[in-house]
Amino acid sequence: MRRRRSAKGGFWGCSAYPECRGTRPVQKARQK
Repeated sequence: MRRRRSAKGGFWGCSAYPECRGTRPVQKARQK
């Protein structure tokens, strides 16, 4: 997967786009 940007923010998108349309939201790191 590749990290991508859109007008609504960042997300992880499938590197085989447009054949693969899987996406995941980018999660912010937690601070200890």
